[in-house]
Amino acid sequence: MWVLYRHNTLLMIQLLCVLTDRVVHVRPHACEVGQEKDKDNIWRWSLPYEDPCQCTSVRFGGLNAYTPVRPFEPTYVDTPWVGDDVEKIWDHYNLTCNAWKSWGAWGTCSASCCGGEQSRARTCLSSGYQFCVGSESDTRVCTGKQGCPAWVSWGAWGTCSASCCGEQSRTRTCISCGDPSTGCVGAESDEQACNTQECPAWTSWEAWSSCSASCCGEQSRTRTCRSCGYSSTGCSGAGRSERSCNTQRCLAWTSWGAWGTCSASCCGGEQSRNRTCLSCGDPSTDCVGAESDEQKCNTQECPAWTSWEAWSSCSASCCGEQSRTRTCRSCGYSSTGCSGAGRSERSCNTQRCLAWTSWGAWGTCSASCCGGEQSRNRTCLSCGDPSTDCVGAESDEQKCNTQECPEWASWGSWGSCSAECCGGTRTRRRTCYSCDGGSSSGCSGSSSNSEDCNTHSCRWHNPGCWG
Repeated sequence: MWVLYRHNTLLMIQLLCVLTDRVVHVRPHACEVGQEKDKDNIWRWSLPYEDPCQCTSVRFGGLNAYTPVRPFEPTYVDTPWVGDDVEKIWDHYNLTCNAWKSWGAWGTCSASCCGGEQSRARTCLSSGYQFCVGSESDTRVCTGKQGCPAWVSWGAWGTCSASCCGEQSRTRTCISCGDPSTGCVGAESDEQACNTQECPAWTSWEAWSSCSASCCGEQSRTRTCRSCGYSSTGCSGAGRSERSCNTQRCLAWTSWGAWGTCSASCCGGEQSRNRTCLSCGDPSTDCVGAESDEQKCNTQECPAWTSWEAWSSCSASCCGEQSRTRTCRSCGYSSTGCSGAGRSERSCNTQRCLAWTSWGAWGTCSASCCGGEQSRNRTCLSCGDPSTDCVGAESDEQKCNTQECPEWASWGSWGSCSAECCGGTRTRRRTCYSCDGGSSSGCSGSSSNSEDCNTHSCRWHNPGCWG
């Protein structure tokens, strides 16, 4: 009976260990277990700790076992346990607790953001009639709540902003881990044109311009036709409006008109221009100043020929010529600016006749003195063409350079020396001739020439010369 009681107590220990998910093994390290009587004088097992499983193991009469986590339930015995008896009971039943194997590795995380999970598993090692207490799998959060923002689908397009040339928009929301976020890439809203047909309309009128005059003036204002933000020509009505301003009566000249046609093409014509006196748009004669203005124009010269004069008389009774002239004038004065000739010639008395031309100039004299000869010529013409039928000589000759021209002949030979030694003289001569070969006294210079001779000593008489 005692042995059975002890056996049941051990089974309760094992059961408590399994229910509290503690691994129980028989090991050689122990926490001492005591025995004591309660107030009813019943023996109980006692542990040195309030929580038996705080001890690594409990020693039951010399055997070691892991203890349960919960406080040991009292086991009622009537006698104290004997260590040997307990040891025999544990050896006989070879009692052990069921045990889990170590946890496996953590699996892959279920998400890269927004708090994914991962799990691991373990295997229960059982003694055969008991099961491990606890879960065979374990789960944990594997990523923090860092954002993974993403756009939801676009919403529907909104109402068009206008019946023509309008716009409409749609939006979408950026969500990260189920919460609104600003981390998405891209625009939160989208726009498109709608009701795109044109609808031209005038803008508001601009302010009136300044008055154009201090009296009887005008001012204007403008507006612009636009459609869909651009200029348009589709609006009805005018884009400009005018009105009178400073309407009190006043006199004013209009601007001068254009200059009229010049009265002459050159040599200084005249031209005029006009203006009108108006009083608030009506003609008036009360303005101060002239109504017309004049100026010179085309003042440049314009040379032109006068009419031809009458033809002159014919120059000959046959094969003659006659001429006429005209004068170049500009602005009443003679000018050289006309194009063309101022003289015109023509033939007259064209019947055939012979005539000598005038004598030509005398030719070169054949001699410079003593009477040379020279000639001149004329040509026989018949109405301008050479002819041999004229009466008279074609050439004429005359004497020329008839003045005398005396000239020395060459020097004669030297005469005999006047002494044999000690210096004599000798002489030579020349003759002056005239045009007929006779002697002349008209030559310049001397007819004789002298020089020293035989200037050597006379040996046979005296070695020297004396005076």
